[in-house]
Order: sequence, then C-alpha cells, then structure tokens
Amino acid sequence: MSSHLVPVLALASFSTLHASTIFTPPGSMANGLVVSASATFTFTNGALVITLRNLGETDSAGQLLSGVVFSLSDVGPIVLASNSAHTVQVESSGAVTDVSINGTADWGVGVYNSTQLPTFNGEYIVCAVCNSVSIATGVVAPNQPKLEILGLGGGSAETPFSTANASIKGNGGNSHEPFILESATFNLNVASITPTTIVRDVNFFFGSEFGAELVEVNEASTPEPVSYLLTGGGIIALGVIRRCKKARR
Repeated sequence: MSSHLVPVLALASFSTLHASTIFTPPGSMANGLVVSASATFTFTNGALVITLRNLGETDSAGQLLSGVVFSLSDVGPIVLASNSAHTVQVESSGAVTDVSINGTADWGVGVYNSTQLPTFNGEYIVCAVCNSVSIATGVVAPNQPKLEILGLGGGSAETPFSTANASIKGNGGNSHEPFILESATFNLNVASITPTTIVRDVNFFFGSEFGAELVEVNEASTPEPVSYLLTGGGIIALGVIRRCKKARR
C-alpha cells in the first residue's frame, strides 16, 4: 500500500508552487524601437524567484532589458539570496563569445524610494542600471559593468548580431559589455511571501539609463496552467488517500 502513496504525496507537495509570467504588450516600444520581454515570478513560502527574459531582437543598446519594477500583494523586506546569468561579448562580426556560462547578474535589488521616479516609491525593483546601495539612498548611479540583458539577433546562427549597430557589437559595444545572454534569474528572500502572493504593476526598463524608457503592463498575475494542474493533482491525491483509508477499514 505504501508504495502507491509515495508518488501521490509527492504530487500533492507541488501544489505549494505558484508561477506567473508577465509579458510586455505586443508592439511595445522603447527608445523608438520595438521591444519584447517577460518576467516569470515563482512564489513559495518566504521566497520569490524572478526570471527576466529579453524576447525581442536586439539591434541597439536601447533594446537591452535593464530592469523591472513591480508590487506584491504581500509586502516585506527583500534580500537577494543568489542570481545567475550567462554573460557574453559580441564581436564586430556579430558573433557571440562566452565570458561566463555560469556567471552572475550583480543587479541592484530592493524597495525603491526616491524622487527620481516617484511613481514607483514603495515598489520592488530589480535593475541592472542601479545597485542596492543606490536604491536604499535614493541616489541611483549605474553599475559598471551594467550587465544588461541581450535579446535575439537578426543575423545568422554563426553571427547572430551582424545586423546590430555599434552600440552592441565590436569596439562600440564595449561600453555595455559584458552582456547577459537572453535571460537572468534572481532568487529573493521575502519572509511575507506565500504561494498565493500576487504580483501587480509590472514595468520593464530598457536601455542603459535608469528609468529612461519604461514599458508598463496593466495587469495582475494569475497562476499559470501548470499551477492549476499541480494544485488539482494535490486535490486528486487527497481523494485517493481518503479512498485508500476507507478501503483498509
């Protein structure tokens, strides 16, 4: 009997996970250029994992994904536990060379309070063009290097960024390099968070200047289908367990 309960109980435990992905609206523009990005928020008790992805073609530094601002239904102090990113540089040909496959993003993380962008006071911020100290003091100075997120290339498989301008490739791109290739993940500790926490008021930053270009998403998060499936699996599992108990009686 116990052999049948093991996978059922394992399935039920996954129901504590809640993931929501927020996308920039179709046709979004930043710095006069088309941009596209997503942020996936995965909630568990006391922890939040954010994965940021640049989904658009990156032909200019103005299309680099450089941050996200958001609010949560359960608020509290936030601490960056760890982060990960694949960092690269782009050659003059448009070819990509690895800097670190298992690198770090080293972005600023915190609760934003400043007169520079007063609309976001009291909201959470994760950004390349700021550091945690500057968020806390309200005086935002860019990180060096900035480590912004590079999206897709418009060239060939060998030289994906051959169509990009000098702000991305070759010596002209050095002021921005190394880039993060396509995505970065941030593991955050927020004691007040539960699997039912909702993320709202998401704004994406693009470009190399703090807050210069924003894309706003006017929607609250909802659980992704996988969350419903896992939660449903947990409910089904409980039903199976109850039936097994009755059978033993």
